[in-house]
Amino acid sequence: MKWDTHTFTIILLVIVGLWEFARGYNAQRMGKKGSLPAQSYYLTGAGILAVAIYYAVKLWS
Repeated sequence: MKWDTHTFTIILLVIVGLWEFARGYNAQRMGKKGSLPAQSYYLTGAGILAVAIYYAVKLWS
């Protein structure tokens, strides 16, 4: 696999998705369990990772 803009975009999406999961974990630790900010960070991270997976499957299939 050569490094092109598609590969960079997928890796960037995965990093940002994992970053949002970490933000949700930290918000949950600092606040109440099941708080709205933590849930929104988890949902955003899951959405970004889903887009990265969809993009990778569509690109390499």
